[in-house]
Amino acid sequence: ELKNKRMGAGAFSEAFGQNKGGAKSPGALVPILTKLIISMIIISIPQKTFAYERVKFTMNEAVKFALGHHPKISIAKNNIDKHRDALKSVKLFNPRISFNGGYNVLREQDYFSVSVSQDFESIFDYKKNLEKARRDLEDSAYEYELIRQEVSKEVKGAYSEYISKHNILKLRLKTLSFKKKESKIAIAEFNEGRIPMDEYLAKKSALTGAMNDVSQALISF
Repeated sequence: ELKNKRMGAGAFSEAFGQNKGGAKSPGALVPILTKLIISMIIISIPQKTFAYERVKFTMNEAVKFALGHHPKISIAKNNIDKHRDALKSVKLFNPRISFNGGYNVLREQDYFSVSVSQDFESIFDYKKNLEKARRDLEDSAYEYELIRQEVSKEVKGAYSEYISKHNILKLRLKTLSFKKKESKIAIAEFNEGRIPMDEYLAKKSALTGAMNDVSQALISF
């Protein structure tokens, strides 16, 4: 606005002490430009320190923990135990024994009897039931191993992604630190008239971009 509306291009250059090379003379800064620089410094320099921390366990430790605590694995273990008990309960002979006793009033004596019964249908179906129980146990064991592999794969993938995000964040923070130093140098050089405003603003813009990159990397992390 100063350049285009109030003073004109020539007056603007003269008022701000701009020489032919585009740099500023140290003593030619006017109050308006001083206020502009102060405002840009306050707005652009980040005051927040981004906090992040990498977990203290390895990928193998993460997998081991998951295999011991994942609910799907616990359910699969219970299924194995259930089918193992079912296999043990399959028997060729499974007699039922009953006891009976009492007092016979007519004969005036105690009596005691033992009866044994067997379901013959279970004898004929023994082989079929045994094969089914074994098959169910094998299927549950296979499902258990399959779930373990799936959980292990998921954890390894998540851990790898986590490390990748962590490394990206570290890189962005290093870049931000470099841009801060670069911007600080640019402020001093600009105030001393060694670089033009365009170059100074480019350094500040690069710092803002680095801050945005860190914000995005932190969210992703």
